Amino acid sequence: DNWLSTLEKLEQEHKKRLEQQQKQYDAYMHNLEENMKRRFDQYLVSTDRFDLIQSNLTMD
Repeated sequence: DNWLSTLEKLEQEHKKRLEQQQKQYDAYMHNLEENMKRRFDQYLVSTDRFDLIQSNLTMD
């Protein structure tokens, strides 16, 4: 009986740990995705500015 309750306790701890790791992973991936979107937007803005400068130079 004692062995069985110890096993159940270990299973619960393991399940809790897995759920916590999944939440951490989900948060990490969400932050990574947001950072990638932000960097891509910054890249687009910087290349648009570069294109505008180039087009203004060729107009002169």
